[in-house]
Formats: sequence, C-alpha cells, structure tokens
Amino acid sequence: MNELTSQYYPFDPPDLNEWEDLVNLCGNPYQSVHFNDIEAIYGYVPIYFLCRDKGELIGAIKIYFYESKKLPSLIRSISKNAHVISEPCIHPKYTDKADKIYESLVKCIENYFSIFKPVSFTFKTSLGLLPLTFNRVKKENTYGIAYVELKKSYEETHATFGSNARQECRTAIKKNVKVEKTEKLDEALKLFDYARTLPGFSSASNQHLQTYFNALNKNGMCDVWIAWFENKPVSTVWVTKKGKHCFYEYGTSIRTNSGAGYFIHAEVMKYYSQLGFEKYYLGQVALNPINNPKFEQGITFFKKQFNPIILKGSKDEYLFSPIKNVIWKKLIKLMTKK
Repeated sequence: MNELTSQYYPFDPPDLNEWEDLVNLCGNPYQSVHFNDIEAIYGYVPIYFLCRDKGELIGAIKIYFYESKKLPSLIRSISKNAHVISEPCIHPKYTDKADKIYESLVKCIENYFSIFKPVSFTFKTSLGLLPLTFNRVKKENTYGIAYVELKKSYEETHATFGSNARQECRTAIKKNVKVEKTEKLDEALKLFDYARTLPGFSSASNQHLQTYFNALNKNGMCDVWIAWFENKPVSTVWVTKKGKHCFYEYGTSIRTNSGAGYFIHAEVMKYYSQLGFEKYYLGQVALNPINNPKFEQGITFFKKQFNPIILKGSKDEYLFSPIKNVIWKKLIKLMTKK
C-alpha cells in the first residue's frame, strides 16, 4: 500500500468495465457512469479520479464540473463550480486503508482544482460514509441517512416496523391495494403533477424524472412502482439500485385511507429482499430538531416507522472565491427571472 497513485480522467474512465465493477462492488449507483446523462441536463461534465495500488483500482470518485456557456468568455470563470453526489468507492478488500486512499484522491482532486479553478465545490454524502475533506473553510449541513437491512426474512423485517406502518399495511391488504412495477410512466408522472399543486411540495421536474428513468432503467439501475386503490394510482416509488443496495429516490402519494403510502414501501422491500439485495436506503431524515416541522414530523416520522438504521450524512460547501460566488448567484437569479 506504499505505491498508491491517483490520476484524473476527463469525461470517461480509462476502462468502463473496471469502473462499473468497482461501483457495483460498493453498491454506489451515484458513482456510475450512467448518471452522467442526468447531470448533463444541467450542463455538468464528469471528471474521474482513480486511485491504484500497483495497478489495481482500489478507490475512485467522480466529480461533476460546470462552466456556463451562456456567459461571455471573459467573465465565464465566475460560473465555475463542482459537485459530488456521493462518497468515493473504496474496494471492499481495502476499506481498512480508506484513510490513505482518501488522502491520495484528495491530492489528485486539489491538483485538478488548481487547473480548473472552481468558484465553489459541494460534497454530498448518500450512503452515510465519510466524505472527502479538504483543508479549506467549509459550510456543513448535516442530516441523517436512513436504511433498512434486508438480510433477514421479510416477516422478520416487517415485525420490526412501527405500529403505524404495520397498521397501514394491514389496512392496505384489507382494502385490496395492489403494488406493481411498471415501465409506463404516465400514471406515475400524473401523481407528481398533482402533488406539485399542493402547498409545500417540491420535487424534480417531469423532464428530470423522465431522463432519470431513460438513463438508468435500460442499464438495470432503476425501477418505478405504483400502488393502485380502487383502480386508481395513489402512490409511486422510484428506486435506484446497484450491487446489493437499492435507494428510494423519488416518490409521492395521494392522501387516502388505503394505507398505500406505507404498503408500497413494504412491498418494495419484500421484492428486493427476495432478489438478494441487502439494504434499502430511505434517504434523508432529521438528525436533530431543525425548525422544520414538515421534515421532522412528516417525512422523518414516516421513514422512522420502518425502524431504519440511521447514519450521519452531510453536505459540505467549499467556497474558493466568495465574491465570484455571490456575483454568480445574482446572475442566476437575473437569468432565470421570468
């Protein structure tokens, strides 16, 4: 482990199969090359950072970089930014050497930063693992990342659910709620359209959802689920998957007395458990009181009813040029102002 070397590669990894094999081993879909089509909607391009030990790929991370093409070339530098949507992939055989791998990757990334000169850089964790850290001032936002272990039988897992979740599942069964996997998105997208009319609801656009599905489903990395009650779609769950992990990515429900909102997740967990998946990530939950009742009492309460394991997650923002960042943020408001 004394011969670690890290290199960066713009746009594509040197060996696509090698990269995806590592991503699959780590169960980290967000580092897959197949996410690039989604980020491309917003003008981001990937740079791949690979760490090797005597030629063997043992650690890697993909960072997305952006520079506005709408601005004149003389001032375009104020728009430069970079972001990461998940932790690095560390080969399972070398997790005990993660510190050295992280150190090597950070040096390589800092080298690229010295060339690209981003104004800001955001690092988000999605699996509850440690982020890369940089010797710079950062603004940290912490949250919980919840996941349910799927290694036990579904009956054992279901027995650990909170009383609300178990009762809602019983109600759904009595009322003949049906859950199915589908590749026809119209009904699911209509549920999002309806939800956006409700106060306080926000979600990705239908264009984003469609691109997400098109990019990942053909590569076996996402499924869309719908719950039906009285022949009407009442809930949808969109799942990202890689390796032994699956992730609740997007979803919404119509308020009914059918129990579908809990039941669809329970059925999804049962399905992936039977396929051999080991973790079902529910996403973010509140770690501490954050003066956001909807998040704490609504989404967090809902997810905690599945008795998840909760790890610490974070979103770290590094500002390399605060003044340029302020100017860029104001320009964005002007450019998007209707």
